[in-house]
Amino acid sequence: MNENKEMIQHDYQNQLKDFYEQTQEIVSQIQQGIRIKKDIPIQINNLMSQLKPILESISQNGEIQKYNWLYLRSLIVITTRDMLLNMQKLFPYEKTAQNEGFEDELDIVLQFLCVFEQKPPFTLQRICELLIDPQKHYKSSKKILFAMEKLVNVST
Repeated sequence: MNENKEMIQHDYQNQLKDFYEQTQEIVSQIQQGIRIKKDIPIQINNLMSQLKPILESISQNGEIQKYNWLYLRSLIVITTRDMLLNMQKLFPYEKTAQNEGFEDELDIVLQFLCVFEQKPPFTLQRICELLIDPQKHYKSSKKILFAMEKLVNVST
């Protein structure tokens, strides 16, 4: 049984590394403040859904030691983008009085996430909870967007 668990763990490590390699350019563009306008390619979406158990595990126990943080960060950044865009489709976001729209706020959240290069934010477990089931607590793209901004705008 323990050998089977190690085999699954090794497979996730390889998939996570593959995901990182496939998304490195996208994450780099986000870090540079370049807005990603196109959809994520199908193969990345498929790999992202295969890696969802990693996020579920982190949301339950907060443990990430077994994963390379840089690889995991790519998964978190891309999944956050995907989740927030889906929430925007379900619950359209109106511009604020300062004329900032959803995309502006999304860019801020993603850039904050990219700042964590050496270690994850201490709020990672809560971030993963929202990534797994965003509608459990939020029925508004604006509210979940600001909740995510608050979670990634931390110092560790």
